[in-house]
Amino acid sequence: MKFTTPSIVATNPVPEETRIYYSKTRAVSKMWFSLVILCVGIFNLIFGVLIAALICFIFAGLSLYARINMFLDESPQIILNKKGIQTAYKQFYTWQQIKAIDIDSMSMGRGGRHYFLVYKPPDNEKVEVKINNLNIDQELLKKLVHFYSLYEI
Repeated sequence: MKFTTPSIVATNPVPEETRIYYSKTRAVSKMWFSLVILCVGIFNLIFGVLIAALICFIFAGLSLYARINMFLDESPQIILNKKGIQTAYKQFYTWQQIKAIDIDSMSMGRGGRHYFLVYKPPDNEKVEVKINNLNIDQELLKKLVHFYSLYEI
């Protein structure tokens, strides 16, 4: 009687580099919400409630402007690889240069939370990148940061 064991092949499902962008679906859903507020403003304008209409127009206009810019922005907001990390508004830092890195959350009242990628580069300036509007959730980002930061190059 002969026992055989199948060959076990382990593959790494994490790519050499991960680029994280703004989420298009979140941007579109927030644009719809802004359009609803714009319609409420038109409704208020029709019925003569000018102050409420003005507030709705300002809020909807600013929100639509921000969401359209987010939707059209094709640049990566975070780039992770085995060598280090780069964010949209900061230069590239190697993992050896990063003093601390974590995913942090801040309560925004009534159950709302904002999540941030927080790290400290060599100049000790705390860098916070809001990740709520990105195409990744906080748990997956935490795993990717942990995976990539393990490499010593």
